[in-house]
Amino acid sequence: MRMWTARTTAKKALQYVEHMIRRVFPLLRTMEGHQETYLLRCKVKGAIESALTLGEFPWMLCEGVSGMALDKAVVEPEARAILTSCGDPVTHFEIIRRSEPLLTVMFLLRCVDAR
Repeated sequence: MRMWTARTTAKKALQYVEHMIRRVFPLLRTMEGHQETYLLRCKVKGAIESALTLGEFPWMLCEGVSGMALDKAVVEPEARAILTSCGDPVTHFEIIRRSEPLLTVMFLLRCVDAR
C-alpha cells in the first residue's frame, strides 16, 4: 500500500477533494493492477491534513506513476496551488491481513522501507 500526506487550509479542503475526484481517481482507475484508493482527512493544528492511500498497487506501477523514485509523490500543479504542504517521502506498507476483501485494516499494516 502506498501512502502520502498533504495539508491545506479549511477553506481549500473541498477544492482538494474535488481535484482528487475529478483528476486523480479517474487516472488511477486506468492503470492496470490498481484496485482501490482511499482519500482520508483529519484536522491538525488548524489545517486539514489529507492522506492518500493506494491499496494493492503493484510496485512497478509506482515508478510509472511517480516517474521517479518510489518515495516521491506526484502532485499536479493544480493540487500544489491548493495545498500548503505535501509530504515526501511517500510511505509504503505491506498489507499483513484484511478483515474483509474490500476493507483495509490500517492497524495491521507493517511499514516496508521502499528504498
